[in-house]
Amino acid sequence: METQVNVTANGDVITILHGKAPEPVNQKGVEIKGATVESVLDHILQRKYDKAKAIVTIDEREGTLKVISDDLHPTTSHQVSGEVKEKPELTKLHINTEGDAALIDPKLFERIIKFMPHVFKDRAEHTAILNSLQGFSVRVETDFKNANDFQGNTAHQKIQKAKSDIPLSFFMKCPIYVGAPEMTFQVELEIVIGGNNQIMLSPYSISLRELQEQYKKDLFDKVRKQLEGYTIIEL
Repeated sequence: METQVNVTANGDVITILHGKAPEPVNQKGVEIKGATVESVLDHILQRKYDKAKAIVTIDEREGTLKVISDDLHPTTSHQVSGEVKEKPELTKLHINTEGDAALIDPKLFERIIKFMPHVFKDRAEHTAILNSLQGFSVRVETDFKNANDFQGNTAHQKIQKAKSDIPLSFFMKCPIYVGAPEMTFQVELEIVIGGNNQIMLSPYSISLRELQEQYKKDLFDKVRKQLEGYTIIEL
């Protein structure tokens, strides 16, 4: 009968172990990020993981899907994760963002949408709001010249007057997420006084928020159905 002896030395200390030294477990293996939820779902279905060794996590609110498994090697695990990705056009326009990030300078907003006629439901509406934004920027420069113009009732009256020169809503028609079909939704513009006494726009869309929530619900319902039999953790 053979006896395995493992000898290790560390300075003046020598360690002798009888038998085979245990292999380390739960070492980090392959980790893949940045995919879409749909591509991760396809990966899971094509890869055909051992369901007893795979864990799927779903965060519907954040729009993420992850699979963790050690069936490639018993001492390592690998992870593949994906997320619902908002279309860059919507991110650029600051629609439904919060805090200071929700505010965008009218001139910057004008420059951005100038090159985005394809995301408007109607090209004529795109032209109209582009022209009105140019006039709005001129009015802001004319009406708001000193600190008093930004205070109390004076500012309120000037903002109300400026609003008459700009459409406060328009319709967009584009995919709301990467890989999603085109959808139509209304965007509204709120005019506010931001930090450093700047007139800013705050774009928001209730209908877009509702579409996003419904899209994620339908998508993850499909994920749950197609991954039936896997251990699924809802976050």
